[in-house]
Amino acid sequence: MSLDAFTVNAIIVVLVLAVLLMGVIWRSGRDAADRLAALERQVVAPPPPNPAKRKINREFCGAIHRIYPHAQVGVDFDVQDDGRGPVITEWLLPNPQPTADEIKAARSAYVMEQLSQGYREARLPEYPSIGDQLDALYKARQGDASELADIDARIREVKARHPKPGTC
Repeated sequence: MSLDAFTVNAIIVVLVLAVLLMGVIWRSGRDAADRLAALERQVVAPPPPNPAKRKINREFCGAIHRIYPHAQVGVDFDVQDDGRGPVITEWLLPNPQPTADEIKAARSAYVMEQLSQGYREARLPEYPSIGDQLDALYKARQGDASELADIDARIREVKARHPKPGTC
């Protein structure tokens, strides 16, 4: 099959136009990315968090978790700092909201626990062994996830008893 000169020229023109169109599309995408990056640089960064306030909030959340281990900030309760320290602004658990005295006592216990040993050290002896975890993972890959579910439940219980210090 032989192509005449007109067909060859038409193919070349179409290919050149396709390459030019792809270049235009690529360049406009690149320009948009550059404009977005410039806008991101213009946004004012929030002030750095106050380490002392963060520590107070972490202790407050730790106190709540000592009283109700499964309570989650933003789900079960909300906390705001009213200028004098964190306070519970909304309580959604069916359990009674802890009083200021209960929170104060739980906060002291939380601080003492953190001073005596961190949450990592408290969790370590209670976790299932690495060998048990790997064995359960192997069995789960083979189709039996029952041991893995048991190990996951044990890990969740340990994490609930010794929560990671977080901020509210």
